[in-house]
Amino acid sequence: MAQISICWLEIFNRTKDFRFLNGALKANDILKDLQIKSIDPIVDGALPSSSPSWGDYGTFGINTWGPKYFIDALILEYKIKENLELNEE
Repeated sequence: MAQISICWLEIFNRTKDFRFLNGALKANDILKDLQIKSIDPIVDGALPSSSPSWGDYGTFGINTWGPKYFIDALILEYKIKENLELNEE
């Protein structure tokens, strides 16, 4: 989902079609809800490999690239929002 969010954000950057921005923002919000919140530092902030966690891909697993792409999506979201705010002034 994070990789799709990045794609939608990049499409928005090129087209200024707000449907893609809206989809990416919703995807990022879903990922925020899926993020594991734990007192165990090993899993705190991780994302399940699949949603639901018993899904076919990485059943009950956690991978390292999910949070990496999620961070990339959040950075891109921040930059787009910052640019939109600057253009409004």
